[in-house]
Amino acid sequence: MQKEAERLRCDFCVIGGGMAGICAAVSAARLGLSVVLVHDRNVLGGNASSEVRMWIRGAGLRFPQYAEGGLLEEIALDNMHYNPNLNYSVWDGVLYNKVVSEKNITPLLGATCVGAAEEGGRIKSVRAWQLQSYRLYEIEAAYFADCSGDCVLAEFLPVRTMRGRESKDMYGEPMAPAVADDATMGNTCMLQLRKGTEKPAPPFPFEKDITEQIARRIDAANNNWEQENFWWLEFGGDDDALKNAEKHNRTALAMAFSAYRGIRERAGKNFPWQLDWVGFLAGKRETRRYRGDYVLTANDILRGENFADAIAYGGWTMDVHDPRGLDAEEANAHYAPSAPYAVPYRCIYSADIENLFFAGRNISATHLALSSTRVMGTCAMLGQAVGTACAVAKKYGLTPRAAGAHVDEIRKLLLDNGCYLLHARRRGAFGSSAERRVGREKRIVLGIGEKKVWKFSARRVSHIRLVFDSDFERRYEKDPMLRLFPMLCYNGSRKALRLPPTLVQDFSVRWRTKDGWHGRTVENNFQRLVTIPAGEEADAVEFCATRTHGEKKVYLWSADVLE
Repeated sequence: MQKEAERLRCDFCVIGGGMAGICAAVSAARLGLSVVLVHDRNVLGGNASSEVRMWIRGAGLRFPQYAEGGLLEEIALDNMHYNPNLNYSVWDGVLYNKVVSEKNITPLLGATCVGAAEEGGRIKSVRAWQLQSYRLYEIEAAYFADCSGDCVLAEFLPVRTMRGRESKDMYGEPMAPAVADDATMGNTCMLQLRKGTEKPAPPFPFEKDITEQIARRIDAANNNWEQENFWWLEFGGDDDALKNAEKHNRTALAMAFSAYRGIRERAGKNFPWQLDWVGFLAGKRETRRYRGDYVLTANDILRGENFADAIAYGGWTMDVHDPRGLDAEEANAHYAPSAPYAVPYRCIYSADIENLFFAGRNISATHLALSSTRVMGTCAMLGQAVGTACAVAKKYGLTPRAAGAHVDEIRKLLLDNGCYLLHARRRGAFGSSAERRVGREKRIVLGIGEKKVWKFSARRVSHIRLVFDSDFERRYEKDPMLRLFPMLCYNGSRKALRLPPTLVQDFSVRWRTKDGWHGRTVENNFQRLVTIPAGEEADAVEFCATRTHGEKKVYLWSADVLE
């Protein structure tokens, strides 16, 4: 007997709840779309979740002033506020809260995409099986986004994907191989150590002895075991990393348990570290990628191509892992861009399916370009761009491709919602508005308790928009790893996190109407971008901060009104 599916209808269905999927779903929901988020695990975050524990990285490693803003910065500040001790279970809660707090999102967790119906080059619906409830869902939507990383919808649709390494001649990438192949970067089961001694335990029968293979990797780690996540325990790139993922997962687990034993043996009897955690879900670096209207290449990254339709940017090196993984003489090779690079809108929608977006490590990019865009800080920005673009497409009743004619509106919405774009500057109601420290931009500096008034011609004010200084470079933080993103690759920190001292904590905002001044007081703020609803005609705004998170001055990057 065939099980009857329960039908759900929405504007936008997002497949995959990693960092890209979360940001796609939340950004679309905030712009008024009804969203169903389908995620095959019960914890959100994908490779950043407690199941895999890969830390979020992005452009900020090499270009600190270009650390990702928008929803990713919002999530970072959430984590500082709710999870100062950097517990991975609480981090899962931060991501869960980000999704379930949005009334326009219906989350289907623990639900696997098992089918899709297509007609005339357009997806009509997808099917998802939720194992814990034994419920089959059929989700109908106007638009879909595949943020699974694996192009899961490609299993059910007539859509082009790319896999493996392109040849040097295909896109003129000088560091590409002479002959194209199907090799990818491999998968890794992470493990973590913590201080302490333990009685040596016997090996499991399933372990794979890799003591000799890991010797050179151990020496390179410099005994910094607390912040080592063993990313180099890589396997499967010279095979099909997607179709044989379960087999590779078993091998990666065997390697992970054996690695700790090999480290102990090499260190000798007084090794002061013990095994704390092993991830049973291997983190994937690369499987396959969709074909969009444009394919981002290594040359685009190295040249810093300035695309007119840029909707995100990256800055991580092209971090190309050898497909042989641990068996390779060198784990990876780096090709570093000299500046952040742009990602065009044409890379985030399908060239074949007219209502399909995608974000994450499956965007339209070559193998070499993917080696940079795959990091989760960049993936999160791409997700926010997809959610925003979908809202614009829905507004005009257009396909993703046709919505490209409105890319300036997409870019404006991204800037309005806290994102930064290369070669773009947001225009606020009070004139040009700086949003961060890039170039010679200057903040508005006030004393605590000092009032600042902006006057303007009377207009209907829906919200008052304030951008505080969250110190993207995290100059107050001594740990260089925490400057990149407030999470570590182990469960627990040597000290509690604190919010950026430059952030404003308590403040009041008032607006002047024909009936006098109206306003609102905010206490215990911990976010950078704050919008205060007004909903009245006004001709002036007054701001006054009474407390920060540590600084003796009050810093604002911008203040303006939204109509």
